[in-house]
Amino acid sequence: MNRRKLSTMAAGALASALLIASPLALADHHGKDAYGKRDMSQLCQEFREGTGKFSPEARQERREKYRAEADKRHAEMADRLKLDNEQRKVWDEMQMERRQQHEARAEKWRERLAERCTNQDK
Repeated sequence: MNRRKLSTMAAGALASALLIASPLALADHHGKDAYGKRDMSQLCQEFREGTGKFSPEARQERREKYRAEADKRHAEMADRLKLDNEQRKVWDEMQMERRQQHEARAEKWRERLAERCTNQDK
């Protein structure tokens, strides 16, 4: 009886220790090149030339696709909320503010990338 009780307690303690330690052991381990390989020279070259993901046509296409999906989602949500005309105007203003904030963040990102690329050339 004593041995069985001891084994049960030991198994419980071991299981608890494993459960407690597993998030700590695996935290921030996403494998080699989890975030992709970043070749800054190629990225800067594409940025300067306006090719690849920096191509104006490709960016415009992605933006229009995302904008259409977002507009559809927002309209569906407004319908679910059963907004009247005045509330819908406020809702649309809120969405426009979010778009402007996103554009401001994107512009800052472009500025930082341009600065990074000029510093890399030196």
